[in-house]
Amino acid sequence: GWAQSAVDLSAYRSKTVRIGFLLTSDGDGSTGRGWYLDDIETTTLVRGSLAPGIPITNEISANREAHYYVLELDRPGVLQLSLGNNGAGNRMELYASRGGLPSRSSADFRAASGPGADREITIPWASPGVWYVLAYADAIPAPGSYLLQAELVPVSLTEVTPSKGASNSPITLKLSGAGFQVGSEIELVSSSGISI
Repeated sequence: GWAQSAVDLSAYRSKTVRIGFLLTSDGDGSTGRGWYLDDIETTTLVRGSLAPGIPITNEISANREAHYYVLELDRPGVLQLSLGNNGAGNRMELYASRGGLPSRSSADFRAASGPGADREITIPWASPGVWYVLAYADAIPAPGSYLLQAELVPVSLTEVTPSKGASNSPITLKLSGAGFQVGSEIELVSSSGISI
Protein backbone atom coordinates (compact mmCIF):
# COMPACT_ATOMS: atom_id res chain seq x y z
CA GLY A 1 0.00 0.00 0.00
CA TRP A 2 0.89 3.65 -0.12
CA ALA A 3 2.78 5.26 2.74
CA GLN A 4 3.00 8.98 3.42
CA SER A 5 6.36 10.36 4.45
CA ALA A 6 7.77 13.79 5.28
CA VAL A 7 11.46 14.68 5.44
CA ASP A 8 12.78 17.71 7.31
CA LEU A 9 15.03 19.70 4.95
CA SER A 10 15.53 22.69 7.25
CA ALA A 11 19.29 22.01 7.45
CA TYR A 12 19.47 22.98 3.75
CA ARG A 13 17.54 26.26 4.07
CA SER A 14 18.88 28.98 1.70
CA LYS A 15 20.98 26.42 -0.20
CA THR A 16 20.61 24.98 -3.68
CA VAL A 17 20.09 21.23 -3.45
CA ARG A 18 19.23 18.33 -5.74
CA ILE A 19 16.78 15.74 -4.49
CA GLY A 20 17.10 12.18 -5.76
CA PHE A 21 15.60 8.80 -5.03
CA LEU A 22 17.59 5.57 -4.93
CA LEU A 23 16.17 2.05 -4.88
CA THR A 24 18.49 -0.63 -3.51
CA SER A 25 18.07 -4.35 -2.91
CA ASP A 26 19.31 -6.73 -0.24
CA GLY A 27 22.28 -7.84 -2.34
CA ASP A 28 20.74 -10.70 -4.33
CA GLY A 29 20.12 -8.40 -7.29
CA SER A 30 16.33 -8.59 -7.11
CA THR A 31 14.30 -5.45 -6.66
CA GLY A 32 10.92 -6.99 -7.37
CA ARG A 33 8.51 -4.53 -8.88
CA GLY A 34 10.39 -1.65 -7.26
CA TRP A 35 8.45 1.18 -5.70
CA TYR A 36 6.37 4.10 -6.82
CA LEU A 37 6.48 7.79 -5.86
CA ASP A 38 3.50 10.12 -6.15
CA ASP A 39 2.50 13.64 -5.08
CA ILE A 40 6.00 14.84 -4.19
CA GLU A 41 6.27 18.44 -3.11
CA THR A 42 8.53 20.73 -1.14
CA THR A 43 6.78 23.00 1.31
CA THR A 44 7.33 25.12 4.39
CA LEU A 45 4.50 23.23 6.03
CA VAL A 46 6.55 21.79 8.92
CA ARG A 47 7.51 24.51 11.43
CA GLY A 48 10.11 22.45 13.25
CA SER A 49 10.86 19.57 15.55
CA LEU A 50 9.11 18.89 18.82
CA ALA A 51 10.93 16.93 21.53
CA PRO A 52 9.50 15.47 24.75
CA GLY A 53 9.95 17.88 27.64
CA ILE A 54 10.97 20.87 25.51
CA PRO A 55 8.17 23.40 24.97
CA ILE A 56 7.91 25.35 21.71
CA THR A 57 6.54 28.87 21.42
CA ASN A 58 5.29 30.12 18.06
CA GLU A 59 3.12 32.91 16.70
CA ILE A 60 -0.36 32.55 15.27
CA SER A 61 -1.81 35.51 13.40
CA ALA A 62 -4.72 34.50 11.17
CA ASN A 63 -7.70 32.21 10.85
CA ARG A 64 -7.05 28.81 9.27
CA GLU A 65 -3.28 28.80 9.88
CA ALA A 66 -1.85 25.27 10.08
CA HIS A 67 1.44 24.66 11.89
CA TYR A 68 2.95 21.16 11.63
CA TYR A 69 5.66 19.73 13.87
CA VAL A 70 7.69 16.51 13.75
CA LEU A 71 8.02 14.53 16.98
CA GLU A 72 10.42 11.57 17.00
CA LEU A 73 9.98 9.15 19.89
CA ASP A 74 12.83 6.78 20.76
CA ARG A 75 10.78 4.78 23.26
CA PRO A 76 7.12 3.93 23.85
CA GLY A 77 4.95 5.44 26.55
CA VAL A 78 1.97 7.57 27.44
CA LEU A 79 2.26 10.71 25.32
CA GLN A 80 0.66 13.96 26.44
CA LEU A 81 0.41 16.85 24.00
CA SER A 82 -0.70 20.25 25.24
CA LEU A 83 -1.43 23.47 23.37
CA GLY A 84 -1.93 26.75 25.21
CA ASN A 85 -3.04 30.12 23.85
CA ASN A 86 -4.53 32.89 25.98
CA GLY A 87 -5.93 35.08 23.18
CA ALA A 88 -9.45 36.23 24.05
CA GLY A 89 -11.96 34.45 21.84
CA ASN A 90 -9.34 32.38 20.01
CA ARG A 91 -10.25 28.84 18.94
CA MET A 92 -7.41 26.43 18.23
CA GLU A 93 -7.36 22.71 17.50
CA LEU A 94 -4.72 20.01 18.06
CA TYR A 95 -4.18 16.85 15.99
CA ALA A 96 -1.59 14.04 16.01
CA SER A 97 -0.80 11.04 13.79
CA ARG A 98 1.99 8.48 13.67
CA GLY A 99 3.86 8.12 10.38
CA GLY A 100 1.82 10.62 8.34
CA LEU A 101 0.60 14.18 8.40
CA PRO A 102 -2.71 14.65 10.25
CA SER A 103 -5.47 16.87 8.93
CA ARG A 104 -8.71 18.19 10.36
CA SER A 105 -10.55 15.36 8.64
CA SER A 106 -8.05 12.56 9.22
CA ALA A 107 -5.95 12.18 12.36
CA ASP A 108 -5.13 9.36 14.78
CA PHE A 109 -5.84 11.63 17.77
CA ARG A 110 -7.58 15.00 18.07
CA ALA A 111 -8.63 17.70 20.53
CA ALA A 112 -10.87 19.98 18.52
CA SER A 113 -14.36 20.14 19.98
CA GLY A 114 -15.88 23.12 21.75
CA PRO A 115 -14.69 26.67 22.16
CA GLY A 116 -11.28 27.68 23.46
CA ALA A 117 -7.64 27.67 22.51
CA ASP A 118 -6.19 25.37 25.18
CA ARG A 119 -6.13 21.74 24.03
CA GLU A 120 -4.76 18.46 25.38
CA ILE A 121 -4.34 15.04 23.83
CA THR A 122 -3.37 11.93 25.81
CA ILE A 123 -2.18 9.05 23.65
CA PRO A 124 -2.50 5.95 25.87
CA TRP A 125 0.45 4.12 24.30
CA ALA A 126 2.55 5.97 21.73
CA SER A 127 4.91 3.64 19.89
CA PRO A 128 8.43 4.75 18.94
CA GLY A 129 8.89 6.42 15.57
CA VAL A 130 7.92 9.62 13.84
CA TRP A 131 4.75 11.42 14.91
CA TYR A 132 3.32 14.54 13.30
CA VAL A 133 1.46 17.20 15.29
CA LEU A 134 -0.83 19.87 13.83
CA ALA A 135 -1.68 23.07 15.71
CA TYR A 136 -4.58 24.58 13.77
CA ALA A 137 -5.99 28.09 14.17
CA ASP A 138 -9.71 27.89 13.51
CA ALA A 139 -10.55 31.45 14.61
CA ILE A 140 -7.99 34.00 15.82
CA PRO A 141 -9.52 37.36 16.76
CA ALA A 142 -6.52 37.99 19.08
CA PRO A 143 -3.24 37.12 17.29
CA GLY A 144 -0.32 36.18 19.50
CA SER A 145 1.86 33.34 20.70
CA TYR A 146 1.00 29.80 21.67
CA LEU A 147 2.89 27.16 23.63
CA LEU A 148 3.07 23.56 22.42
CA GLN A 149 4.53 20.78 24.55
CA ALA A 150 4.97 16.99 24.37
CA GLU A 151 5.63 14.81 27.42
CA LEU A 152 6.24 11.07 27.76
CA VAL A 153 4.88 10.11 31.16
CA PRO A 154 4.59 6.76 32.95
CA VAL A 155 0.96 7.34 34.03
CA SER A 156 -1.66 9.96 33.21
CA LEU A 157 -4.62 10.42 35.54
CA THR A 158 -7.28 12.51 33.78
CA GLU A 159 -10.32 12.07 36.02
CA VAL A 160 -11.45 10.71 39.38
CA THR A 161 -15.17 10.23 39.95
CA PRO A 162 -16.93 10.91 42.17
CA SER A 163 -14.92 13.90 43.35
CA LYS A 164 -16.50 13.91 46.84
CA GLY A 165 -17.83 11.39 49.32
CA ALA A 166 -18.99 11.12 52.92
CA SER A 167 -16.27 10.51 55.46
CA ASN A 168 -18.30 7.88 57.33
CA SER A 169 -19.21 5.52 54.45
CA PRO A 170 -17.41 3.45 51.82
CA ILE A 171 -16.93 4.92 48.36
CA THR A 172 -15.94 3.39 45.05
CA LEU A 173 -13.70 5.59 42.91
CA LYS A 174 -13.37 5.37 39.15
CA LEU A 175 -9.94 6.42 37.86
CA SER A 176 -9.61 7.40 34.20
CA GLY A 177 -6.35 7.91 32.36
CA ALA A 178 -3.58 6.00 30.67
CA GLY A 179 -0.54 3.92 31.52
CA PHE A 180 -2.13 1.77 34.20
CA GLN A 181 -0.63 -1.72 34.24
CA VAL A 182 -2.23 -4.95 35.45
CA GLY A 183 -1.50 -5.20 39.14
CA SER A 184 -1.02 -1.45 39.63
CA GLU A 185 -1.73 -0.30 43.15
CA ILE A 186 -3.30 3.03 44.00
CA GLU A 187 -2.80 4.82 47.29
CA LEU A 188 -5.02 7.68 48.44
CA VAL A 189 -3.18 10.35 50.38
CA SER A 190 -4.84 13.23 52.24
CA SER A 191 -3.74 16.84 51.75
CA SER A 192 -1.78 16.48 55.02
CA GLY A 193 0.19 13.53 53.60
CA ILE A 194 -1.57 10.75 55.52
CA SER A 195 -2.49 7.53 53.67
CA ILE A 196 -6.23 6.99 53.69
